[in-house]
Amino acid sequence: MESNDGSTSTSAEAQTALRKHTNRLASEHSPYLLQHAHNPFEIAVNVLLGWRRGRCHVMEVESFENEEVAKLLNDWFVSIKVVDREERPDVDKVYMTYVQALYGGGGWPLSVFLSPDLKPLMGGTYFPPDDKYGRPGFKTILRKVKDAWETKQEMLQRGGALAIEQLSEALSASSVSRKISDELSKNSSQMCAEQLGGSYDPKFGGFGSAPKFPRPVEIYLMLYHSKKQDMDGRKSEANKSLEMVCFSLQCMARGGVHDHIGGGFHRYSVDECWHVPHFEKMLYDQGQLANAYLDTFSLTKDSFYSSVARDILDYLRRDMIGAEGEIYSAEDADSAEFEGALRKKEGAFYVWTAKEVEDVMGDSAKLFMEHYYVKTSGNCDLSRMSDPHNEFKGQNVLIERKDISTMASKYGMSVDEYCDVLGTCRQKLFNVRSRRPRPHLDDKVIVSWNGLAISSFSRASKILKAEAKGTKYNFPVVGCDDELFLDRSGGGYFNTRGEDPSILFRVKEDHDGAEPSGNSVSAINLAVFESRLKDQCVAVPLMCCAADMLSEPSRKQVVIVGHKSSTEFDDMVIAVHSSYDPNRTVIHIDPTNSEDMEFWNNHNPNIGQMARGSPTGKVVSHVCQNFTCSAPVSDPDALQTLLAQNRLPPSI
Repeated sequence: MESNDGSTSTSAEAQTALRKHTNRLASEHSPYLLQHAHNPFEIAVNVLLGWRRGRCHVMEVESFENEEVAKLLNDWFVSIKVVDREERPDVDKVYMTYVQALYGGGGWPLSVFLSPDLKPLMGGTYFPPDDKYGRPGFKTILRKVKDAWETKQEMLQRGGALAIEQLSEALSASSVSRKISDELSKNSSQMCAEQLGGSYDPKFGGFGSAPKFPRPVEIYLMLYHSKKQDMDGRKSEANKSLEMVCFSLQCMARGGVHDHIGGGFHRYSVDECWHVPHFEKMLYDQGQLANAYLDTFSLTKDSFYSSVARDILDYLRRDMIGAEGEIYSAEDADSAEFEGALRKKEGAFYVWTAKEVEDVMGDSAKLFMEHYYVKTSGNCDLSRMSDPHNEFKGQNVLIERKDISTMASKYGMSVDEYCDVLGTCRQKLFNVRSRRPRPHLDDKVIVSWNGLAISSFSRASKILKAEAKGTKYNFPVVGCDDELFLDRSGGGYFNTRGEDPSILFRVKEDHDGAEPSGNSVSAINLAVFESRLKDQCVAVPLMCCAADMLSEPSRKQVVIVGHKSSTEFDDMVIAVHSSYDPNRTVIHIDPTNSEDMEFWNNHNPNIGQMARGSPTGKVVSHVCQNFTCSAPVSDPDALQTLLAQNRLPPSI
């Protein structure tokens, strides 16, 4: 299509005009509904269920753009599309739970057939257009549902109503006791760790088989269990649990599920070796994975894990944070291969041909291609599951398969020199990639997901200061400005960057709020899920950690006393967070702050007494356990030594 001046128009309006069909979804703003705005069937209500992830784009092309399928849908069904599952998780959860209960598994795309009163009659995930892969085709399904509705309508409706009734009863968990059993509290994390260990993949890392999701809660559970084993003196078992975590995180970071060029992680790997991903990037994955790598760094002090955490957070800072500080929810998997293309393709923004790499890299091409397994024929050949539909023929998804020290030696370089070359090459590809059409940005701001990400930023601001001095990074880790909020003359941190001229002055907030914690309330509610912990603990690994914490009689408390704006105070806080210990509470108190003192005198006079008894003008730390506190220490190194001990020395 040409404009009046003879140029080619690539606007959204021009592309829409070239479409053969447009339905009422074209007026929506959700990126996931807009993907279906040109399907050739009529949409009765703008609400297809859970249409979001994985093979959605395959079924979109195979079935929902098919004229024959469209005719069956238009003639026999009222077609409904749900807003994406972040906007209506309640709707998605009901019908996803139904499919999971009926067939033992679920996922997206999710297609469910409903009665007029919204009761589910049958459903499933991916259906090919015709019978193949051992699955009934979508056209076959449509015909069977129509015939069943005409001949067995009453039976179908009774079955749907019964299914919802039974699911409702099963999901409305209740408890006759306000207290979870001591045995279950003590054993749930052990049971969960054993079950996860049984599904561990020693060849490629991770728990379970393909498709592989980087499920951070499994990492959290195994780290927690490893720490608990270590505290109990079971060093060998603790090391085994930690090794599973470390190897899994290494395989994930070196695989194609990690974006080596721009940072961050894709949604999951379609194969068992973390190679070819579903290319969508979700905010909740980034926040949780950053925390998993931070925790592992805290335990191992290996900068590999801190570097990956930085990589994730740098990606969020660069690409996912809005003008008001809000963090966006996702980037789509599909994008156009070139400006003006009418059809988007999975992973088009992220994959490379060998020629593209050679043209960009020049003399470094051979080194880079060998390191990232780039091949002229394409590299999506590591598993039969990597590319079953030949979508990536001739394309390469970057994956690290060679050990860096071995490769550096082969090319006659030091490890630092070799990493510098790789970093320079990655930045060159990043610059080229930046000129490609980007995947759609889902700019919804979801508070809970923002919380996960903000948590990882906050923890990183302390934990990463424990990295060895002189630690080097290479692109896409660009480092950070220590964080922008630092008061370099007076110490402490402001709560704004100071860039807004309408803000008259910058504030250093030092008041710890006294609102009740929602987590404490949640811990009380833990008893409700006792049967879930007993029967399906692997489904709730984080809850297993919570149950174990309830049974832990010797939780540590670290009380840091001093001026919160001082460098010495900040050093003490960093010392606490440089070690991994989930069974620890850290309390900050400034004896010169009347609000601090009033709060602790009213709520815990013992802590107030610690503050009053501390040397004036000095920052000290007390470590307490089993109702006993150690002698105060004023040196961060001494505090770290104290925290590393399983039993505290007697108070002086």
